[in-house]
Amino acid sequence: MELRPYQLKAVDQALPVLNQYGQVVLNAVCRSGKTLTSFYLADLYNAKKVLFITKKSALSSVVSDFMEVSRNVCYECTFINIESLHKVKGNFDLVIFDEYHNLGYIQKPLKKNRDFKRFQHLPIIGISATLFTETFSTAYSLFTREFSEYKNFYTWFKDYGIIQVKYIGPTQVNDYSDSRKDKIFERISKYIVSIDQEDAGFKTSVVDRVVNVSCPIIDSYIKKLKRDKILTLACGEYLADSVSQEFTAVCQLSSGTLKVDDDNAIRISDTKISRIFKDLYDRKIAIYYKYKAEKDLITNYYRYHGYMVTDDIKAFEVAPMKSVFVGQYRSKREGVKLDFINDIVFYSMPFSNLDYLQSKERILSVEKTQTCTCHVYLTGIEKEIYDTVVNHKSKFNTESYRRMKL
Repeated sequence: MELRPYQLKAVDQALPVLNQYGQVVLNAVCRSGKTLTSFYLADLYNAKKVLFITKKSALSSVVSDFMEVSRNVCYECTFINIESLHKVKGNFDLVIFDEYHNLGYIQKPLKKNRDFKRFQHLPIIGISATLFTETFSTAYSLFTREFSEYKNFYTWFKDYGIIQVKYIGPTQVNDYSDSRKDKIFERISKYIVSIDQEDAGFKTSVVDRVVNVSCPIIDSYIKKLKRDKILTLACGEYLADSVSQEFTAVCQLSSGTLKVDDDNAIRISDTKISRIFKDLYDRKIAIYYKYKAEKDLITNYYRYHGYMVTDDIKAFEVAPMKSVFVGQYRSKREGVKLDFINDIVFYSMPFSNLDYLQSKERILSVEKTQTCTCHVYLTGIEKEIYDTVVNHKSKFNTESYRRMKL
């Protein structure tokens, strides 16, 4: 497999950065061949033992990609999912970190950061399509070499952050998500090699088709919950005695389900899924969702109408036209190739711009020429979620909901 011209250019730009600074980040759009580019970059770096870190859902795809180029590179490669990083043994002279933005944190290190610490001294090739989609405050953890003069995140944030205030329940806490982007980028830009869609020669993009679905039943449940702070249902009662509990319930109700307790979830309405079925019955589609009850609703509805429903990409790719792929945003937004279909459906609206971008771009590829569509179906408060996530590129959370209520 040969590199395309834009990949060769990226390797030529990245190699001197890696040699000089011991770190480079390939900040390239989804489906542009970032992984393949990193394999060749590692070879030109003269690495002998490489550790490749990725998400569990992407592991088989990454290993398959490496097998295609393994005869052309002169190093051994150990592959591990980030959840199992603590199990890795052996010595390495280079790390490739797929979806490098996942290593970013705000305030305190997470388990994955602590597990990675023993490899942090090694040369690193980071790969990401969404390095800073929502906040630059993760820059401290992603570029520790550059900010080594700072003892911890808080000392760094004094120079590079802008402290805001938010509420968690009745408690006022500091919000560290706002930062001085220009000042940060002045220091980290030297580590970043970018590939955009124009560089990669994409011939198409994914266009949103937003459909507002009217559902009086859902609206009435949401109104009652907000008013009474309790819903009495056939399988039990849902008590919303905090803003957080109300927020969770309203978001679930907006797509027609509600998890009442650990053992019970109820289907409120089929209005949205029946509209999706009616609109796209003649197409092979992927449907993304947030909550397990939504997956059950989607699966049962389509199977009742004689469709094959699966969350296995390989099975879906060879499946007949009357088939549906179902994927949860967090687990299927990365390492999943859906470029053999042209339509992706957002059954419920994700809470983050990262989930939104990465999920919808699963159906893109450089070679693709057909028009691609992301069908976004909105009910309840999902119009507000869409506006926050897509137009303002922010997360929609309990604080967003609290402000919306004022």
